Amino acid sequence: MRFFSWKVVSYEMSSLIADIEILYNRMSDGNEIDLSPAVTNFSNSFLPPLVCHLEEYGLPRMISRKLQRSGSFDFERQDVDIHDILQELSNVGVDRLTAHCNEIDDFDRYILDYFYEGIGQL
Repeated sequence: MRFFSWKVVSYEMSSLIADIEILYNRMSDGNEIDLSPAVTNFSNSFLPPLVCHLEEYGLPRMISRKLQRSGSFDFERQDVDIHDILQELSNVGVDRLTAHCNEIDDFDRYILDYFYEGIGQL
C-alpha cells in the first residue's frame, strides 16, 4: 500500500495539470491555454511559496499561519528568496517574532525555538 502525503499529492497533481496543458496545446489549433497558475498553486498546496519552503526547514504551516494572522511576519511576500527570508527571520529573533502573536502557545514556542536553532546553523 502506498502512503500519500500532501507533498506527493501536490507534486502529482501539479505534474498532471502541466502534462494536460502540454497535450491540449499540442492538439489544439491555436487555442492554447495557460495553466501555469494552477500548476503553481498545486505545487505549493495552495499556500504562499515561502510557507512551503519554510516547512522544509522545520517551520510548520500552522505556526506560519498564526504569525501571518497576527501581523508578526509577512509570509505572502514574493519578492524574496528563501535564503533572504531565513536571514530576516534570524535577524528578527524568536522573541520579537512572537511578541504580538497571542495564538502562539508553549508547544508552538518549543517548535519555533527548535526551528531557530536549526536556522542558526546555516
